Amino acid sequence: MKSLWQRLYDSAWHQPGSELLFGFIALALAARWIVAGGRARSPFLAAWLGLFGVEILLDAWLTAPHSPLLPDHGGLAGSLAIAFVLLGDVRFYVLVERYTRDPSAAPKPSAFTLRAVLAGLAWGSLVSVLMAPLARTVPAFQRELRLIFLTYELMALAQAIVWLTVVIPRRMRALATPAPAVARWLVGAARFIVAQYALWALADVIILWAHPAGFLLRVVPNVLYYGFFVGYVFWRAPPAIRS
Repeated sequence: MKSLWQRLYDSAWHQPGSELLFGFIALALAARWIVAGGRARSPFLAAWLGLFGVEILLDAWLTAPHSPLLPDHGGLAGSLAIAFVLLGDVRFYVLVERYTRDPSAAPKPSAFTLRAVLAGLAWGSLVSVLMAPLARTVPAFQRELRLIFLTYELMALAQAIVWLTVVIPRRMRALATPAPAVARWLVGAARFIVAQYALWALADVIILWAHPAGFLLRVVPNVLYYGFFVGYVFWRAPPAIRS
């Protein structure tokens, strides 16, 4: 039987209620900027905001405990959940690949954009690729699904810390023209990801080995992930990119 904490966690007010609320606000702010000419000023950021702003709302709606896809006997819900997990990680790495290679907002040749997207896809998929064989072969993972969540979160956290402390600073220092405002923006986005995964991991440790009240803590990174990241990226974008 589910504890009170888990029932609150699974309730519609949290999933998808609060996630959709903040996600819609973020997308509305971004859409207003795009309509006002943001696409002309920064086509890549406009496309990023539109794509991932809509994607994360669909994720919150279609993978929640009250999803319209449930019950799903054809496996569509499971396949979508995997796809959304990948996209949720990819969005950060696509953004960073684009703006650490060239911090300007100017349109770039399609080949440049394609390389940034493909590199972001590769980095954003790395933890999922590494986790897939472990999830099938480690006996403990077969007994306790939340151990898979925790392992994934710790691996994603480690990857984000490497990007925060090593990759982003090194790339920004290597630029021919310094871009300190863009560097601060991307470092802030990386810190956001680190905090999100650290909170998820802490919550799952509490759930597994301490108390089901960890489900309440898990609400915080969920809302950060679904509701705030897109808005954070938009709101903190440097004037040279957003204005």
